Amino acid sequence: MEVLDTVLRDGYARDAGCALAAAVAAYLWVKLFDVLASKNVLDARLSRKIIHTTSGPFFMLTWPLFGAAASSQVIAALVPTVQAMRLFAIGSGLVSNENAVKAVSREGDKSELLGGPFIYTLVLLLVTAVCWRGSPGGIAALSMMCAGDGLADIVGRRLGRGNALPWNKQKSLAGSVGMFVGGLSCSLVSISQLPHSAD
Repeated sequence: MEVLDTVLRDGYARDAGCALAAAVAAYLWVKLFDVLASKNVLDARLSRKIIHTTSGPFFMLTWPLFGAAASSQVIAALVPTVQAMRLFAIGSGLVSNENAVKAVSREGDKSELLGGPFIYTLVLLLVTAVCWRGSPGGIAALSMMCAGDGLADIVGRRLGRGNALPWNKQKSLAGSVGMFVGGLSCSLVSISQLPHSAD
């Protein structure tokens, strides 16, 4: 990162390039699972949970690429803003994209994109705009929302039979452990990769 800082320095060009690269990578990542779900290579539920689990952490790993200028944080926040606008456009029917609906929704209804998936991108936007690299707490919150919550469902559905929680039979000990381990691991890895986290 020090070499990158020396070569590129701070500036709009660096941040715009990083934002564009992050947005394109995020789009291609989701598109990959759109295609896999549409071809029934992956179950739609699993596809949705993998997107949920990985999209936020992958975006956080791009944060060190941005400069240290005050505008860098704002430009970085444009990445989840674009994704939120895309989900809104598809969910409201302004844009037709059946593959995206199949990959991200639970029941195949485009309006579902205006619920959890849209809120997910808004939380990414809010944490980027308000906390970003200067807040381990913000990074931990995103890690729990993304990796923790996503893995809770994936692990719970596969290993949760016979170990339901006493206070909530719809949740399992296996899923809860998956959430804790996934969220904690993602937090530690993400924080360790952010050399500017104390800025």
